[in-house]
Amino acid sequence: MNIVELTHVEKAYGKDQGRVVALHKLSLHVQPGEFACVWGASGSGKSTLLNLVGLLDRADLGTVRIDGTDYATLGETAAAQFRNATIGFVFQGFNLVPVLSALENVMLPLQIAGVPAAEGKARALRMLADVGLEQQARKLPDEMSGGQRQRVAIARALVNDPKLVLADEPTANLDSVTSESVIGLMRRLNEEKGVTFVFSTHDARLLGYASRRLELSDGRIVTDTRNASERAA
Repeated sequence: MNIVELTHVEKAYGKDQGRVVALHKLSLHVQPGEFACVWGASGSGKSTLLNLVGLLDRADLGTVRIDGTDYATLGETAAAQFRNATIGFVFQGFNLVPVLSALENVMLPLQIAGVPAAEGKARALRMLADVGLEQQARKLPDEMSGGQRQRVAIARALVNDPKLVLADEPTANLDSVTSESVIGLMRRLNEEKGVTFVFSTHDARLLGYASRRLELSDGRIVTDTRNASERAA
């Protein structure tokens, strides 16, 4: 079964003369365990696509199924519960709570899920160790570099054992060396944990890390390529 299944999906913004179609009857299937990259120029529809896959927005037309569940059948409360249990998110701006330590930020999804505090702390510490930040657990976001903050965000996205992780331009605020380090980390976690990753970028240098490359242009997938020899993490 596909983890992501979009069928003839269309999404537009605005009305009448100001209406802009962001996605044009787009279809996409992603299998479990893939490390897929959605790439293209700014305004090509990358963020809109990830918002639909992440159940953060609803399509105007077509079907969105995540892990076999049709989003159209879910009310807002059920959709939020399903999203929190199934999908992890990594954002380009990190979206860490500034007054919380790295450990406390990673624990947040577990607290929302009702995981007991002691268990949540232990799981969060293990996840920070997985991203190489066990020594930074007590630091606040402002005390860490951009690369470290993005590693905390990746740990937070994975701590609840999601089936799917979505990363919208996760390296946009990082330098080239740190960008490759972050994508390499995501690739390693994808291989070690078997979690499906879909990330977006406009940086062609990162395409070699992906097992699959989906090029978007004007809201359409124009190429869909599987890498025969993706770069090692």
